[in-house]
Amino acid sequence: MRAAEVWYAIHLGEDHIGYSYVLDETRLYKGASCRHVKNIVAVNKEGLIRVKFNYSHDLYFDSQGLLAYASTRDDDGVKSTITGTRGTEGLTLKITKNGRTETKTFPAADYDMTSLDVLPASLRTPGDAQVLNVVDLDLLKIKRYKLTYIGNEQLTIKGRAYNAAVVTAKTGTTQTKYWLAGDRHTAYRLEKNSFMGAILGLIKIEAADKTEAIPR
Repeated sequence: MRAAEVWYAIHLGEDHIGYSYVLDETRLYKGASCRHVKNIVAVNKEGLIRVKFNYSHDLYFDSQGLLAYASTRDDDGVKSTITGTRGTEGLTLKITKNGRTETKTFPAADYDMTSLDVLPASLRTPGDAQVLNVVDLDLLKIKRYKLTYIGNEQLTIKGRAYNAAVVTAKTGTTQTKYWLAGDRHTAYRLEKNSFMGAILGLIKIEAADKTEAIPR
């Protein structure tokens, strides 16, 4: 697998509030060849509702899904680290925050996926829908989503056209719409609308050049 690097601009309504960087490559993890995805996200929104955070995630995948995870986070000055691996009991994470460390295990039987960035094999025909339990590695909990495969659309990113699968994911009052080309981040777009989004504006994440992705 050839390494792919992509920058994304994050907008809330008309405001450019942050960026994301994704590196997708093949590398060794404990002597075995794995898919490695590094994702850096930085958001800074001032105003009545203030949001400021910086995340850096490293994810390792094998044929069975997420194998290992490491993350450093800064939520408006509150720093934490998370490390974890998949074992026979499921996905076990060690979380260190404010000088305290706790361990949390998500039993393998309790979740179906650890990411919404891949179209489930069960969704192949437009109109197909399925309810799945997904581990949210940002909120550190399992969320129940209804995924619906809408169909395919042409997605143009930086002058290149992709045949992208369009999927909606609904949980609670939040509905997210994804455009995915295969299982790679080279063609990816996200729109999220929720109760908060209805007040502040639609959240959009779209590929961009590095100079366009990072807010000035």
